[in-house]
Amino acid sequence: MQTERYEFLDWLRVIAIFVLLFFHTGMLFVGWGWHITNAETIPALQMPMDIAHRSRMPLLFVIAGAGMWFALKRRSGAALIGERTLRLLVPAIVSLAQARLRATAQGHVDLIQHALHALQVRTRVGHD
Repeated sequence: MQTERYEFLDWLRVIAIFVLLFFHTGMLFVGWGWHITNAETIPALQMPMDIAHRSRMPLLFVIAGAGMWFALKRRSGAALIGERTLRLLVPAIVSLAQARLRATAQGHVDLIQHALHALQVRTRVGHD
């Protein structure tokens, strides 16, 4: 079976990655209370950042939906669910197991305590 490649979808993915890069970098300079900020802001960035903020998630959902649409054309719903389960659930289970092992090795009772400890350590770095 020959598969047709939709180049526009690839270009939408490229655009989405650049929008996300611009958005997350720009958050440093608009002063909207992000977890990392700069003392000096760039007021001219506020309008493009607002546009990027309003369009980034819908763009990602359109890309994901188009990918699912095209994937469903080539396989059944059950096959797609099985494939996505393997691709998403297995790495999630492995990651959780690794996090649990790391938390136990560091003497934490549960993953929530471990995550809170990790966040406290990361927020203190560079703020001494």
